[in-house]
Amino acid sequence: MPAILLHYTFVKENTNNDKYFSLTALGGQGPDPFFFYGYDKKKEREHKKEIRHFGSYLHHIDIADAYNHMMEYASKSENKELLYAYIRGIFLHYIVDRRCHPYVFYQTGFRLDGEYDLHYHYLHAQYEGAMDLFYSKKHHTYQPPVKCVLCDDEEVMIISKMYGDLGRYLSYEGIDDDSFYQAYQDLIFAQKGLYSYTGIKRIFFYTFFRKSIINAMCMPRYEIFYKKYDVLNEKKNEWRDPVNNEIKHESIEELLNECQKEVSIIDTMLLKASQNNEVLKELKDFCQSINHDGTKPDELKKYYKLYNPKKEKKS
Repeated sequence: MPAILLHYTFVKENTNNDKYFSLTALGGQGPDPFFFYGYDKKKEREHKKEIRHFGSYLHHIDIADAYNHMMEYASKSENKELLYAYIRGIFLHYIVDRRCHPYVFYQTGFRLDGEYDLHYHYLHAQYEGAMDLFYSKKHHTYQPPVKCVLCDDEEVMIISKMYGDLGRYLSYEGIDDDSFYQAYQDLIFAQKGLYSYTGIKRIFFYTFFRKSIINAMCMPRYEIFYKKYDVLNEKKNEWRDPVNNEIKHESIEELLNECQKEVSIIDTMLLKASQNNEVLKELKDFCQSINHDGTKPDELKKYYKLYNPKKEKKS
């Protein structure tokens, strides 16, 4: 990720209030809505494993070719303006992910093979949720996360067809024209269920689902509990690149300031692509094969220090 509110805030602060802002904000969540596919148990969903994994797949690959294909699709569409507004959000999600994810991975850990199981996934989601809380309150964008992703259903279906085309282009089985639309519906369902105005849901989830992703994502969170961990690294404590162990001290604010400098590059590239100019080489030069995780696809994450050592899983 990081989670919904931080991504929404970055999009809001770097987007003019045009008629498709809600779609840019949804695009600002990147491939993450796929993770929620099947959360609404009342609806029958096929290919749950494959469609949820598609979100992870897009996070792990070199995105240049895939996202360039989406731009080519949008350029040929009668809904070109709408689709480019959404794609802009995807790129804003990407530049935030690739700078912030190494910090989150260092703080929350992973297995020795560079991946993370349910234990580390829980810590990852929990930490990003805390970042959401503090960053959105600092930037005055705190609200129920579902409000950040609400869009017109017909417009979401147009986007969903683009993802169906992308799935076919990538030869990824299980992605149909309505897969993203259904994932979006389940995202809305989940976010409504995970937010609690009174905090009663949080008590319930903590009591009965303490180590689950559901508990990790439930809002609101206990501000006092997380404050001691300085999740935005405002004190600029040392952290390390999970791949090469390079020492770093940047805060989340500083990392996002660096992202802000890249927005004009994204906008220039999108404008050129929308005018039917070839931008693949330019996009590859910009991405440098860095994926959403902030690493190259073949790089192994090896270094971390859990933000809460007591939560380390004993083998």
